[in-house]
Amino acid sequence: MQTAELLDLMNVLKLRGMRAAFEEILSEGLKRKLSFHQILGKLFACEIEERKLRSIRYQLDVANLPMTKSLDSFQFAGTPINEALVRQWHEGLPLASARNLILVGGTGTGKTHGDRQPTHQGRPPRTLLHRPRSGESAGGREPQPPRRRDASPMRTY
Repeated sequence: MQTAELLDLMNVLKLRGMRAAFEEILSEGLKRKLSFHQILGKLFACEIEERKLRSIRYQLDVANLPMTKSLDSFQFAGTPINEALVRQWHEGLPLASARNLILVGGTGTGKTHGDRQPTHQGRPPRTLLHRPRSGESAGGREPQPPRRRDASPMRTY
């Protein structure tokens, strides 16, 4: 059987890792005078490694992890955003003068992302107005359980 036929069969069997490493492992095995079993074992090891990598890639894709964002990748052209002012805030210059920043925008516009990023000087910006998330206490107090009224109108003492 010719090499091209073997590669086609690997493709049909979906042995992508084995197919990708076939030429290299075969030539290395022939140079080192490895046995058929040793060459086949190395091919299987490559296939197993490829499947593990594909599995990890798939799991990361399914996890929908947030993409890494940076100010350098943001496109200011065509937006009403003042680039010079944003870069000043990113560098932390207004922190010394204690100026406030109000972020306005709809859902998914990046207000929280900008609010949570530390400045270049290593100091995190302060969030003055904070809406508590579900399960989080408001004002530093522990959340109180709802008051329960007695089920019966008459109490026994």
